[in-house]
Amino acid sequence: MVIALAASLALLLAHAGLYRFLTDDSFISFRYARNLAHGHGLVFNPGFERVEGYTNFLWVLLLAAVQLAGIAPEQAAIPLGFLATAALWLVVVLFAMRQVRGSGRAWPVLIPAFGLAVTRSVAVWSTSGLETRLFELLVVGGLLRLALEVADWQAGKPPRPLAGWLLALGALTRPDGMLIAGCAVACAGLFLWSR
Repeated sequence: MVIALAASLALLLAHAGLYRFLTDDSFISFRYARNLAHGHGLVFNPGFERVEGYTNFLWVLLLAAVQLAGIAPEQAAIPLGFLATAALWLVVVLFAMRQVRGSGRAWPVLIPAFGLAVTRSVAVWSTSGLETRLFELLVVGGLLRLALEVADWQAGKPPRPLAGWLLALGALTRPDGMLIAGCAVACAGLFLWSR
């Protein structure tokens, strides 16, 4: 099982490596991050009026931190994308393992693991320099965690509220995260209320 899971992760990263690229839109975030790191603030052009030309605040902050460490955002973005892709894979696999625990069957865990590995859009957007994979990691992690917290609530266990934090970070990464978080929390609340 461990070998098959390792193979799925290796396949995912190799598949993503085939599509390795930086899109032109990512250079907007790179410029804001570089200017922030150099002390000019969140501006596109230092010395001119402040215009919010990015929609990925947390990604810009992360790239600015990397710039402060001496690594240019365009050099760090692709490795960060690969790291977020591997973390997304791990979150999905751990959730799947929890679902099959005690069933005596571990093979269903391979379905989402290999599903991620062979999906072209997952591979393509693992790089690009955009916040896509970080956003997906935070939102998927938040939604899966919310499902576990709802199950704990139903079982009478005190939930450890982590889903809200992950979904909030997702909303800071892209504004559409607010819509996803709001819908998820509303659905969880309606589900618990109906029970």
